[in-house]
Amino acid sequence: MVFSNEVPLNHKDRPKLLANVGKIFSATETALNEGIASWLYGINLSASSYAMAQCLIALRDTDLRADLAKIAIPTLIMHGKKDKICSFDLAKQMKAGIANSQIVSFENSGHSLFPEETDKFNSELIKFAGK
Repeated sequence: MVFSNEVPLNHKDRPKLLANVGKIFSATETALNEGIASWLYGINLSASSYAMAQCLIALRDTDLRADLAKIAIPTLIMHGKKDKICSFDLAKQMKAGIANSQIVSFENSGHSLFPEETDKFNSELIKFAGK
């Protein structure tokens, strides 16, 4: 898991943790322009350090696969093929576990598919919402 050793770093050096996450958030370290990258960094830096630690622990330790079958509404799974935080295999697992779901893959995106492929993201979301 990507965040297995990051909880102590969250308490000791949050800016370093956020810089590390920033490096793997998009498909490449330079996929996001400097303004968007700075904006996201600022949002993360202003978030609660306690909440961030709890999120990291949950990402590391929680297995929600058994809950997928409980989802009873049409579900759109949008996932970047170059995601270094949650591999594309996770999207496939969600698709297999959620009835009436569909995957839209983003070939040129990492975890931040919405700013990396904005037009496709918006188009797919609007198309799904219109169903």
